[in-house]
Amino acid sequence: MNSWFPAYLQALSWVKEAGEHIRGEMRKPLSVQTKSSRRDLVTQLDVATEKFLTARLREHYPTHCICGEESQSAGESEKLSDLSGAVWFIDPIDGTMNFVKQHRDFGIMLALYVDGQPQIGIVYDVMRDELYSALSGQGAYLNQQRLPLLPQVSLQDSLIIIEGGAIRAGDKLTLAALAQCLSARMVGASAIVTGMLAQASVGAFITRQQMPWDAAAPMAILTEIGAKFSQPDGSAVTLLKGEPYLMALPGIHEELLSLYHYLSEKAD
Repeated sequence: MNSWFPAYLQALSWVKEAGEHIRGEMRKPLSVQTKSSRRDLVTQLDVATEKFLTARLREHYPTHCICGEESQSAGESEKLSDLSGAVWFIDPIDGTMNFVKQHRDFGIMLALYVDGQPQIGIVYDVMRDELYSALSGQGAYLNQQRLPLLPQVSLQDSLIIIEGGAIRAGDKLTLAALAQCLSARMVGASAIVTGMLAQASVGAFITRQQMPWDAAAPMAILTEIGAKFSQPDGSAVTLLKGEPYLMALPGIHEELLSLYHYLSEKAD
């Protein structure tokens, strides 16, 4: 059994408790503010959820590093320079725009990495009450049901998830993949996409820039069932800064890497 199993059980209970609190507070007026742009929102529940999870982690694991979206965005904590030791990643409400405008399709994400290796990943789709989780080497789960390994599927037979920003910017890989796939969707939350990939209802997620807290938990969960993660050129996702990345079913990941290199050679 993985030695982080007790921490895994604790983290699951904390995330569920945080989700219950969000559901209970949703009928109250939201205080919504912008961060880096009008599309980058934060509410009092983002901040409160991160503070709740941070407090629990500090109480039980005072020597661990914590990288949370809201504390990082507010400049209240130092940015990571490496992943040595134990590092927790918190995204208190992933998909805040969806949370504010739709009251659904958002989630809580929490992950633990030790010396750069994923040990715990948790993604909670709050409104559907779907809890995706993984403990390194023990597989991935939806609630209490173990998830099967992901199938081999081709790009042309798959739905993919893309970002509105990539379309607006004319991202070449996104546009090329859009032309080759079966169809595409925009979701607006890595937490929700994690569940879709875990159940193989979509084949890939192409992003132009995701922050460490956006990627850490999905990587920890989905790699347990065979998904592949990388930057578009095939290099590793570092979890140290905002980066473009691909998360995909294994066969589609290879197709997207080949497509990226083809486009790069064509541009040269």
